[in-house]
Amino acid sequence: MAVATQRMRSGARARDQHPLSRKAKIIGLVVGLLLVWRICAISLAAGHSDSSNDLAAADFAGASQAAAIAATEQRLNDGDFDGAKVFAKHALSISTISAASLRDLGLAEQGLGNWQKSGALFSQTAALGWRDAPTQLWLAQAFLQQKDYDAAAQRMDAALRLATPNYNLYGTLDQYIADPVFARAMARRLALNPNWRIYYLPFATGITEPALLARTRLLLMLSGSSAPPSRDEMIPVLAALIRDDRGPAARTLWTRSLRIPAAGIFDPGFANVGTSGMAPFEWSMLPVPGATVTVEQQGTRHILHATTDGSASGTMLRQATALSPGAHTLSFVGTIAGKAHDAFGWSVRCRSGRALLSTMRSPAPPPYRFEVPEDCRSQQVELLVSSDATAAGSAVSFKNIDIN
Repeated sequence: MAVATQRMRSGARARDQHPLSRKAKIIGLVVGLLLVWRICAISLAAGHSDSSNDLAAADFAGASQAAAIAATEQRLNDGDFDGAKVFAKHALSISTISAASLRDLGLAEQGLGNWQKSGALFSQTAALGWRDAPTQLWLAQAFLQQKDYDAAAQRMDAALRLATPNYNLYGTLDQYIADPVFARAMARRLALNPNWRIYYLPFATGITEPALLARTRLLLMLSGSSAPPSRDEMIPVLAALIRDDRGPAARTLWTRSLRIPAAGIFDPGFANVGTSGMAPFEWSMLPVPGATVTVEQQGTRHILHATTDGSASGTMLRQATALSPGAHTLSFVGTIAGKAHDAFGWSVRCRSGRALLSTMRSPAPPPYRFEVPEDCRSQQVELLVSSDATAAGSAVSFKNIDIN
């Protein structure tokens, strides 16, 4: 750690030659750290706000260490490094082994340009602060600035273990893993199944760029480990990729993580059909008034049954796919006879809604040929039902469907 501290201290001195530049960067680091932690709602001690106000208004000689730490943080946040130093020293006079107080004093000294003192405090804090989550986050940021990625990942892992679950901190991690080298170091940590993994990986509902790209890359890195992402851990990212018409990226993540071959349809035999919580590359049943969808198991096989009362209209079954541009064929093994031929059919469309194929009322038997254009990177395969009073009571059955 002494070597790392010296490297950090000398590197920072070389970069921050101009005093105004140095102060701006230190304030940025301090404010960033404190803002993240306040948003994360992890309190260093109870009653910070009231105690801090009392401390600022009166003689603080008898104030608690928690109040002194709160006052220190407020001054760090304001860029008042001299004031922060005074309060941090008072906190240390109460307990000389407080990691939070040492960390805050180190930040104050750093803000004042006292690199040797801040480096020494950095070493002490690193040794004492393993149970202090804000200290671990601070150390992770410091190591990340120095591009010591393994040390940064170790400290970030420690902060996450202490703070779990903490969804705002997970958002901070998404920002940090934009650096692919740090992302690989964190993937190695995730492969050890830390306690925060089960909260962090599924925490991606509604994720957008640039976090989506960073998270996708992290999951791909993890897919090559001894603990690849599970379907549940991938679902939010897969859904976001499909939403953004990035089907090939979603397909690659799905196949690499589950270690399965790529396919036009990933469940051609209807073995995994559900109404909620389904991955994009699994079959989702959608409610359509007047129609029913059921799956019958016969030994190791499954048969999909659909019925209509003649009034139903809509999408009954859906699965995402990511077909390459060019010619493809859709085929199925099943029964569409009589009036059911006018009520049921399979369709393939682009994510944008452009229709590529519909077998509804088609006079030809399968297979059905269709073309995928270059600008159609994500598709939906759907079983449709169309209202037709003459088809009331009609039913269809399918044993298999595939796209090649």
